[in-house]
Amino acid sequence: MRLKLPPTLAFPSREEVPKGYDIDLLDARRAAAQIEPGYVLSPADGDKPFAFYARCNVDTDQLWDAFEAFSGDLPDVVGTILGFKDERPKVLPYSARADVVAQLRLYRRELTRDPFLECGLIHQAAGRTEEVFVTAAKYLRVWGNDVVRFKATAGRLGLDEIADLRFVDEFPLTSHALRFVEPDALHFTDVLEDLCDRLNELASGPASL
Repeated sequence: MRLKLPPTLAFPSREEVPKGYDIDLLDARRAAAQIEPGYVLSPADGDKPFAFYARCNVDTDQLWDAFEAFSGDLPDVVGTILGFKDERPKVLPYSARADVVAQLRLYRRELTRDPFLECGLIHQAAGRTEEVFVTAAKYLRVWGNDVVRFKATAGRLGLDEIADLRFVDEFPLTSHALRFVEPDALHFTDVLEDLCDRLNELASGPASL
């Protein structure tokens, strides 16, 4: 695997693999998998509010920059998506994108390294959806309508399209809250509470749209 993961995520040792897996087969599949920086691009099927869907592997030390870069392709006003792993996320009121990103940036370490947190930005209008989302497994999902612009942004980030790209959550993973490995980090519940307060206040202020 050529992808740099945060210290909170790892493939389990042979002793940690859940029961029911053929460990030798799992090891072989992981060894053969193309888990590296890059993206997979899928055209939308049928009558969707977006033209494409992409998944992007990004090294952990570049994940926040990639999130900001793809967020820069969204319209100027966005809603924020915040949630815990495996739970339905909250969608907060729309505000100016630059102001939202400035608030999220305060917690970028936790948002990009804690596998119990997920976050994203979304714009929905006139039957069209644009979204950038950081998953619990710490790769990006992008939905959009301008594939040329997406590819240009990916290119500036050094990401190539890889047809057979694989993602870490396709295999068993061990995960730890960020505070387990970095004790000075905020607990994921505090991050969500703080950001909800900040972003709700932002949306209710005079600059909200």
